[in-house]
Amino acid sequence: MNSNSSTIIKKCRKTASFKGILLQLLSIFLFQRCLDTLKRIYSCTHLVSKSDNKLRFTIRIPVDSQNRLLLVAGGHLYTTLSCRLIQLRGQRRIKYSFEYLKMIVSQRHFFKTSPPGICKQTVQSTSCVTCVAFNSNGSIMATSHNNGKIILYTVPSDGSEPIYMQTFGDNHRYITSIAFDPNNSILATGSFDNITRLWLVPLDGTSAICVAILKGHKDPVISVAFHESMRLLATGSNDKTVMIWKLSSDGTKANCAQILTGHKGTVNSVAFHTIMPLLATGSDDNSARLWLMNPDDTKWTCVAILQEHKGPVNSVALHTNLPLLATGSSNGTVILWRIPEKVPIKGELPVICVTSFVGHSVIRSVKFHRYQPLILTGSTDKTAKLWGISENEGTYQVSCLKILIGHEDYVIYATINESSISTCGFGDKTVKEW
Repeated sequence: MNSNSSTIIKKCRKTASFKGILLQLLSIFLFQRCLDTLKRIYSCTHLVSKSDNKLRFTIRIPVDSQNRLLLVAGGHLYTTLSCRLIQLRGQRRIKYSFEYLKMIVSQRHFFKTSPPGICKQTVQSTSCVTCVAFNSNGSIMATSHNNGKIILYTVPSDGSEPIYMQTFGDNHRYITSIAFDPNNSILATGSFDNITRLWLVPLDGTSAICVAILKGHKDPVISVAFHESMRLLATGSNDKTVMIWKLSSDGTKANCAQILTGHKGTVNSVAFHTIMPLLATGSDDNSARLWLMNPDDTKWTCVAILQEHKGPVNSVALHTNLPLLATGSSNGTVILWRIPEKVPIKGELPVICVTSFVGHSVIRSVKFHRYQPLILTGSTDKTAKLWGISENEGTYQVSCLKILIGHEDYVIYATINESSISTCGFGDKTVKEW
């Protein structure tokens, strides 16, 4: 080999090495930019499981909560990278290394992604939406608003856009919560005037009629819920109490059966179990409680006080088929609790925290799918997320399946039925169907 050939080879090697260094620097730069975006989107810690009643975290990413931004342009790419980033195990800190970058973006290390959901319909209103509810067969949708109005829509069976029916209820203040009676055409509304109202909603489209005014709370009514099989209505209030109302067979009359006390803050959420005589409540006192009705149907007793949350409990939900309770908090955490499949006649209820996860900033709403192992969350970060629940020998895991992006203001309420998801954007005055 002559000297000229040797010189050319050395120059090629230097050029290749230089290109490799540039490529590595460029890759690290792009990774850093992606990481900065992810830091703004996702919470500072990702909780994967619980053992011995102690939380265990995998990755810690220092995040300024004021700078968490919504996932916007190029959403699917960032969703894929973020899911891989968060699901990597055993990394205490993020390291800006070329090998770590390759681990995230390579197909060899592929993790389950969370593609954005597709919005099928958007119902626009002229006032802020606070809640949405459907009647038992899903043919009527009701939305409540901060101006004291309720709007009814018929829901076509072919999946097309809901059709406006009527507006009513403009004689009282900000409506916080609504719920349909599963057994009658009765709609319950809770409002800032401390009153719960029962409305008869005819299916033929004629005007809704207020058939009962339920007074007793000393402060605004924040949450209302019907029991599916028993003739009961629960209302939670800013006065720190829960009222249990005994309903007539047609749902047009109600008498207060009991006032539940114990919470030290606003009762933000009430939810009955579909089958069991069990009531869950969540409060600003950072706790959730479970209440059990005695066999004689006359008295409810607190059987569990759950105090794992570090912030107000804004929403609670009980699964129909799985022995699970979900609680969502202002600190962005959702906790799943295992409850007994058969409730005891008396005494405390053994409730165990089985897992917890963080996927939002402030949780405003949690809802289970009626039959499937799915949970839906809505948040002030303007998104809702659908999560899948898996169980193996008593160990529960939660993974994000869909991220619903599209609201321009925080998702104050979200609900899921057998085939679709509905979310309420408070400030953007919309209800979206996914």
